[in-house]
Amino acid sequence: MTRALHGLRVERLRSSEHDLLRRLYDAYLEELTGLGASYRRRPDGAWEYRPPGGSWGPAHLPYWLSDGTEHRVLLFRTGRRVVGFAMVGVRPAAWLTPGIDACVAEFYVVPAARRRGVGEAAARRILRRWSGRWEISEVPGNVPAIAFWRKIVGRHTRGRFEELEVRGGPTQRFISE
Repeated sequence: MTRALHGLRVERLRSSEHDLLRRLYDAYLEELTGLGASYRRRPDGAWEYRPPGGSWGPAHLPYWLSDGTEHRVLLFRTGRRVVGFAMVGVRPAAWLTPGIDACVAEFYVVPAARRRGVGEAAARRILRRWSGRWEISEVPGNVPAIAFWRKIVGRHTRGRFEELEVRGGPTQRFISE
């Protein structure tokens, strides 16, 4: 276990940290667009998103920054540094696939903290936090994320998961107890 991993904390976003999340989210979307995700930046700097088969609309950050029982934004911290975030949807979110209790909608580790066990440790903590039927989807061009989630979900479930295509990308479905 690396030193950074030893001090890793996964904590809920506080309202005083919204600007921090906006900056992290911006870096995350910049990276995702390079991997083929359906985001684009408008001339005013705001992001837009286009779902498969849909039309361009605003990115989802305002939803994640709003209050609600159906979603959580979690920050990953090592010491005083924020090294990533996750956005987790939980039942009763209307946008969840029927029969799914929770999903990792967005997951990001800053480049400087990658390959040190931060992502794996954070993911494992998140999956243990909510029990039930989970779904995690990746952007088809994000080969590192696909490999990461297959490994994490495989270890977490001891290989008991299904993988299928949902909304145009690979998706793992499994039960977390």
